[in-house]
Amino acid sequence: MPESRRFGVLFESVVTSRCEDRQVSDLRWNRLEAARANLIAAFAADGVDRVEYVASPPDAWVWVWLGTGTDLQRDALSVVVDLHAQVGRLLADASVEGIEVAGVRVQSAETVNRDYGGSWFNAVR
Repeated sequence: MPESRRFGVLFESVVTSRCEDRQVSDLRWNRLEAARANLIAAFAADGVDRVEYVASPPDAWVWVWLGTGTDLQRDALSVVVDLHAQVGRLLADASVEGIEVAGVRVQSAETVNRDYGGSWFNAVR
């Protein structure tokens, strides 16, 4: 997949109910939004408190960014061997079908605040 397409669109972190007032032509995005809470809950013990999606519709792939509070939490979660598979299973369990998890990245609020002026949009680009 071309680098320019890989980071095409950022689906910003919003509460699930806000997805309902957006015009979404591909219902898979509604399912991704609904799965956000499941991902946060599944990795809460590891410090995950936000999830960002980067995708380029209508392509059938998504990058999942797990956000932690601290760099220490980010570093510990980043080395989990089957993290990609775990995220894929959680999305499948949430009925997110027809979208491949192209990759999983972990980033911390500490780094976003320090290096990107608090902008998650710029951090995941």
